[in-house]
Amino acid sequence: MTNKQLTNELALFAFTQNPIAMVILDENAALLNINSAFERLTGYNEIDCHGKPISFFDSDKNLIPLSEICTQKKIDDKDENNFEIYLHCKSGKDILVRKHVQSMIVENKMYTICTFEDIMEEKRMLEHFQHLAMHDPLTGLANRVLLEEQYEMAELRAVRHRQKMALLICDINGFKEYNDRYGHEFGDKVLKKVSKKLEELLRRNDIVSRYGGDEFVLILEDISHSETISKIVAAIKTAFPITVMNNDKPCLISMSIGSACYPSDGRNFSELIQIADRNMYKEKNNFYGGDRN
Repeated sequence: MTNKQLTNELALFAFTQNPIAMVILDENAALLNINSAFERLTGYNEIDCHGKPISFFDSDKNLIPLSEICTQKKIDDKDENNFEIYLHCKSGKDILVRKHVQSMIVENKMYTICTFEDIMEEKRMLEHFQHLAMHDPLTGLANRVLLEEQYEMAELRAVRHRQKMALLICDINGFKEYNDRYGHEFGDKVLKKVSKKLEELLRRNDIVSRYGGDEFVLILEDISHSETISKIVAAIKTAFPITVMNNDKPCLISMSIGSACYPSDGRNFSELIQIADRNMYKEKNNFYGGDRN
């Protein structure tokens, strides 16, 4: 065996056994060869693929046709030629892959080698960690970081549509006493039940968040009249107290609520949260008979 033959054999072995899915396309973007990893990735074998155009694996989720992506018709000098697309598999599912394209000329003919790396699990993990970063792990509600982002978008919508918007602070009465008396497990149970009840009471486009501790912040959008805010606050007050069982003992959980309206009470998150907080503590003082904050 000559060195050239040996090199060719090794190159073929490296292609077929590569753990990353690879295909070779001719100048018309038709498949000449696929490796084993591509078979495992898509479910299509060599017989299924031979001579098929690369568009055979295209997905409706791709904004640019696969044939154009893989022949570099839509790749300019600023691109690194390494980006994400979807492949349509034999199972009927679309999988997200990271694609890389490399063209070469052999005997005056253009060939393209495409690699496809499955990144579905990578994306799932990324989305999971992004969710954790933006949501309260106990209740699943938006946390303080996400709430402030959502407020900015809600404010833009309010300005654009010339609507009012309300910010509500709901604070559980006596939560520390319940927590100290019955333990953190019961406290967590209370927080989860309260968060679920608030979600049930609000409209689809309203925002519920756990702002910290036993404090929940709500953003109400599409408010045409101030009376709408009063009606929603009244509905929440009517729904509380709720009963949370501690073993066989029922505990009544009530809340103090403070509200602020955009733009009459404030024109940014900081102003509204301060006013709503002040109003909430007025109500809490009434609940405790003025003996505590």
